[in-house]
Amino acid sequence: MKRLLFLFCCLFVINCLYAQPGVKGVTVNNTDKNVSTGKTWALIIGISEYQNIDDLRYAHKDAEAFYKYLRTPQVNVPTENIKLLLNKDATSAEIYGALDWLTESVKENDRVIFYFSGHGDVEKKTIYQNGFLLAYDSPTSAYMTKGSIGLTYLQSYLDSYIVKNKAKDVLLIVDACKSGKLAGGVQGAQATMKALNEHWNGQITKILSAQEGELSLEDAKWGAGRGVFSYYLLKGIQGLANRNADDHLITTMELGNYLPIIVSEETNASQNPKIEGDAKRVLFTYDDVLLAEAKKVEMVNPKDQMIAAVKPRKEKEKREKGFADKLDSTINNSYLKYMNFVEKGWLLWGNRQSDTINCALNIYNKLLNNPAAISIRPSLKSSFLTALQKGAQSKLDSLIKGQVAKKYDYRAYQEILYASRIIDKTHILYNYVQSRALYFNAFNTDSTEKSLKMLHQALVLEGEAAYLYFGLGFTYQQMNKLDSAAYYYDKAIEFAPTWSYPINNLGMIYAAEKNYEKAKTYYIRALEMNKGEWRHPLNLGKLYFSNEEYDKAMDMFKLAIKTDTTIANSHQGLASVYYQQKQFDKALYHYKKSTELDLEDPIWFNTLAEFYELVGDTTNAVNSYLNALKIDSTSIFANKGLGYLSFKLKKIETAINFYKAALSQQPKDQKILITIGLLYKEIDKPFEGYSYLFKSAELGLDSLTYSYITDGINKSPLHVLEGFKLYLKTATNQNVGATFNYWVGKTFYQNNDFINALNYFEKSIADVAGSTHKVLFDSYAYYNFAGAYAANGDSVKSLKYLQLALDNGYSDYNFIKKDKILINIKKTLAFKALMKKYSVDKKI
Repeated sequence: MKRLLFLFCCLFVINCLYAQPGVKGVTVNNTDKNVSTGKTWALIIGISEYQNIDDLRYAHKDAEAFYKYLRTPQVNVPTENIKLLLNKDATSAEIYGALDWLTESVKENDRVIFYFSGHGDVEKKTIYQNGFLLAYDSPTSAYMTKGSIGLTYLQSYLDSYIVKNKAKDVLLIVDACKSGKLAGGVQGAQATMKALNEHWNGQITKILSAQEGELSLEDAKWGAGRGVFSYYLLKGIQGLANRNADDHLITTMELGNYLPIIVSEETNASQNPKIEGDAKRVLFTYDDVLLAEAKKVEMVNPKDQMIAAVKPRKEKEKREKGFADKLDSTINNSYLKYMNFVEKGWLLWGNRQSDTINCALNIYNKLLNNPAAISIRPSLKSSFLTALQKGAQSKLDSLIKGQVAKKYDYRAYQEILYASRIIDKTHILYNYVQSRALYFNAFNTDSTEKSLKMLHQALVLEGEAAYLYFGLGFTYQQMNKLDSAAYYYDKAIEFAPTWSYPINNLGMIYAAEKNYEKAKTYYIRALEMNKGEWRHPLNLGKLYFSNEEYDKAMDMFKLAIKTDTTIANSHQGLASVYYQQKQFDKALYHYKKSTELDLEDPIWFNTLAEFYELVGDTTNAVNSYLNALKIDSTSIFANKGLGYLSFKLKKIETAINFYKAALSQQPKDQKILITIGLLYKEIDKPFEGYSYLFKSAELGLDSLTYSYITDGINKSPLHVLEGFKLYLKTATNQNVGATFNYWVGKTFYQNNDFINALNYFEKSIADVAGSTHKVLFDSYAYYNFAGAYAANGDSVKSLKYLQLALDNGYSDYNFIKKDKILINIKKTLAFKALMKKYSVDKKI
């Protein structure tokens, strides 16, 4: 009774699905008025072995079995009308390329079959992210970035075959959602199946492996290793689904009456395929040979539960069995040469950028414009657009995995730009390609503003692409605009909740803002999301180290090393902990290890040198700094370190040379300028030394500089003057500040050069008058101004600044009495009035 009730329910659901008016059918042979009279085209995809996510066992076998069915003499779809993509050949770029091939190939009244067996998932269901079929190169998260076929895109392609190409019908066969262990969990797989179950174009017949909320099962007990859906689908279309022995036809209703029931029985009702389309549509035909094959019961070998994937055929083998053999030999040879260049990656140019002859583009253009090659144009166009995207897709794959490219890939950059230029605006993937081109362009410009503009333009085209939000977050983080960076990282997480890198980078932002608790929360969350990534425990270890939680830091650094033993940064972190704990031998081991692991960055030798300095090993410290300079002769840290150690070893001239090398990279570093100035004084070359002190004075704000200059003026004014003259000969910027001009003027003043003294004093006064910052001279400065004006015969201004000096506290009246520089104003009534007002000694 239960079985009859179940059967009644299934028939009720099937009849409801079939009751759609105006729905046409798909079949292989022409036997009915509902049958198309055109060609049949098929794209068959089966993926068991995945690059980044959990493997399946038998998906590729399911696809192969369907391919073999189409190639049987009874069905006889030509090989040139079928694209079979298995395992590593089934990348997202290849699948989209094959969909483009169908766009170029399908003509009016043709029929199209799309078959997919593999993973299906979605991280966060939205309008645009309603489900993905996962290609071989699918990432573990951020599916919109690469490696997936969005159901929105797939639906657009299938619709276009009917609307634009005027295909009579399309058959969609999907055996996906085989796992609940991916980024979206069980809910992601179920959401993808729900999207597939939603209503599409009525001329698309859908044969789906399961209902919404179910997973697709595979096991060795079905056909010695198959998916239960695919296994019984083939048996059904080979004849077992037929309910009218006289017609040898399989209609939508017949398959619907057979497949859901048998699969449900085999899986204890946990999986129930769904078939949607016109009940009378003839899907397949069969003969007695196919029926006999369907009735065979395969022996199951329990030991053979992991059937090895059939090695994908090489491109050459595919071509030898395809359409190229039927072409004129000249065209065929050109096509083979074109494919050879594609395989080499010589798309836009050959081995050298200047070689535009030995490349795929050259032959592509010739074949495209050759009437004799018209039959291969569809494959040519789709393969070239696919190839142009591969480099960019590889870089996006690295982005998702957190891998930073050490070398700039100019080919990949130019190829995606070229793809964006040649793709038609009506192409279904137009936005997809353009957004990626904008992304790569954004990170190949020197202008941050342009970069941000291009990333925002890309978002207009792909508003839910997590990698674009990540790119914006990264750009703002580099600009130190942390609030904006956090906003865009949050958006990236919204659309790719299990992608650990935006989570990790949010932790970095909170760490930079000293919000350690929040930073720790995000680092731990990133680590939980991606336990195979060394950056997450490394960053968490650095956070613990900064909080002096050395035991926790050690655990995290050890975990980072265990995750990947080749990362120098992790070893350096652990060495720092050992140093804090006074375990110097262990610290030295890991500091040395970091230098062995990364021979391209001087930082590791610099850190090792610093360690040697701290433990008092000057010889090894020097050698480590020298090793750093072998990697990068401009290393500021190494040059400063060697400068200091050379000074300690009394090698003053050597020290000066190292500090000068550091100064060439940081010409406005006042500490280096002062150090060089003082080192010159150590070897009795004060003129050269004062030139560096004056450069430091020009930068201002450093009282130490002024104290050394003042000391020089008091002890040896002629030395200071000569040093200043030397500086003037080499100075590139004469527009100096008020304080500097004053010191220069004072130098001339104390050497009785009153004309030059007044010149620089007036520059200083003018600088103060024109400054937005209020700068006050002290009483001694005003007195010097008064003397300079008096010496130059300007009594009025001399008296003005003398009064300012007295008003501001100048009280050395004995010096005024003796000062011969003021002789020109001492006889004036104004001078006497000032002295009467301020001086106790009325005789001045």
